[in-house]
Amino acid sequence: MHIPDGRLCPLTIYAGWAIAAPLVVIAWRRSQTALRGDRGGMFVGITTLIFAVQMLNVPIASGTSGHVVGAALAAIVLGPWAAVLALAVVLTVQALVFGDGGLAALGCNIVVLAGVATTAAHLVLRGGRQAIGRFAGMLVAAAAAWVSVMVAAATCALALASSGWHVGAVLPAMLEAHVVAGLIEAIATVIAAQVILAARPLQPVLAR
Repeated sequence: MHIPDGRLCPLTIYAGWAIAAPLVVIAWRRSQTALRGDRGGMFVGITTLIFAVQMLNVPIASGTSGHVVGAALAAIVLGPWAAVLALAVVLTVQALVFGDGGLAALGCNIVVLAGVATTAAHLVLRGGRQAIGRFAGMLVAAAAAWVSVMVAAATCALALASSGWHVGAVLPAMLEAHVVAGLIEAIATVIAAQVILAARPLQPVLAR
């Protein structure tokens, strides 16, 4: 889902950075309390895990790539604002060190994968915060993961369409490629959340 350089028009690039820059600043400020003490270590661990799994991607349409996102897992374990910050860090390192996603397109990538995906996951988690029992909590977590991937894929396609790419070609290609990726992420999110939060049920996390 990373957008490389050369795929976006200047207006879309500027718009991406205009949204991404204040988003990261706000996420940093809102995450200070959540990252104190041992939760700082959890932030580093989740960020590293997401970085690793995002490096496994496959080419799709218009030079973009498809992969799992990790937004739902980050939102469950860290909370929404720290999740945005974690994904922004991952995307920045990938662009600067590995050339995964372009530097000019980094703003849009942050908006899509850190902002939109995390927001979608958080809204589903909040909607299911009254889920009763461990199994119901797992279903909510799985739904949050799948929805976050699909919404991010659609947003990525729309960003490309705003730069002249044919939406009728890009949007179906992105959604089709991420249906299975979303299912894989849903399963992986539930398993990872259960392992990470083994000392307590998933339900209290969804209720935060």
